[in-house]
Amino acid sequence: MKRLQKTIKKPKKITQERLNNIALYYLERFDSSVSNLRNVLLRRVNKAKLFHNDMNMEEVSLWIDEVIEKMISFGYVNDDRYAKNQIERLIQKGNSIKAIKSKLYGKGISADLINKYLKIYSEEMKDIDLVAAVKYLKKRRFWLYRSIDKREERKEKDMAALVRNGFSYDIVSKLFSVQDIDELEDILDSKDI
Repeated sequence: MKRLQKTIKKPKKITQERLNNIALYYLERFDSSVSNLRNVLLRRVNKAKLFHNDMNMEEVSLWIDEVIEKMISFGYVNDDRYAKNQIERLIQKGNSIKAIKSKLYGKGISADLINKYLKIYSEEMKDIDLVAAVKYLKKRRFWLYRSIDKREERKEKDMAALVRNGFSYDIVSKLFSVQDIDELEDILDSKDI
């Protein structure tokens, strides 16, 4: 049989209008930080640069700055809103504070902004990590959410998975000392732990 070779589609030459369209299309689908949007645009520029050697990178860099300024002025990109939404989403998914900080640092959000919103959530819930750890247990069907016959057999592996995901050993040992699923559910139901 003859193998099919994947053909590489030659990207269009980068213009300011094209960068603007790339940014708008990306922002239609995803919320983004300023730093992340810059990285998205730079990846597209670098891909096009492989095929178009005549690109003036100084000019393209200015275009990227102008496009980002335009997106900020329209309100399409806002680091403050992005940080708030992402922290809320990641807490709901059961991510630890360490994991949240790591993900947001990777998107170019400042430590001050991250700490500002984590402080707001820590005022609402005394222990974000404890609630997030219970959500993680439930989502992954670990410990008491696992069938009775497999609990003890998988206990150490479940504990290790939580620690690897940024939860402190104190929280993990506290959760795995609980023997009643209703106690875990009470942690999820109460905002004031």
